[in-house]
Amino acid sequence: VSGSALPAGSTSARQSARAMIRSSGSLMSSMVPRSSSRRSTNSRTSTNSGGGLYVDHVNAIVNVSNSTFTNNTATNQGGGGIFIGNGTLSVTDSVLSNNTSNFEGGGLHNLSLGGTVTVTRTTVSNNTKGGLFSTGNLTVINSTVSGNTSGRGIYNYSSGTLVVTGTTISNNSGPTGSGLFSPGGTL
Repeated sequence: VSGSALPAGSTSARQSARAMIRSSGSLMSSMVPRSSSRRSTNSRTSTNSGGGLYVDHVNAIVNVSNSTFTNNTATNQGGGGIFIGNGTLSVTDSVLSNNTSNFEGGGLHNLSLGGTVTVTRTTVSNNTKGGLFSTGNLTVINSTVSGNTSGRGIYNYSSGTLVVTGTTISNNSGPTGSGLFSPGGTL
């Protein structure tokens, strides 16, 4: 994980068990194991949103690559794996799996009306309360969204703009539109 909202002198929270980037622009919480591995397996619980990664800063630009967010839980809101409230987020060559939330977007929840999320060559699978939820701009490229339950594979809420290219959406189960659901959003 890297981004412009990380504290001065910090170039990475890549190994973070849970990183929180809030409106002050500082990295609020980071547990960085000493490891050369480029993967992060979390198994964290948040009493709010973003069990694995929480981003809420209007100027944040966060890049996640070659990472795994798995077995994370958000007990109050969405984004068991990743939550973004504001800013720009790019997730590339990663896995969001087996995450749980009490609201839509067990894998990733984009609540940012002006924010932008791009998911590229990423597997979003077996999350509870759906895979990807967005009220902002969401682009999904060459990814797989499958096996997500109790929600939709991709849920583009009424104010969201969604672009999906070269992506497999399969075997998701939930209410109406379990693969891709866009009630009033722009496709």
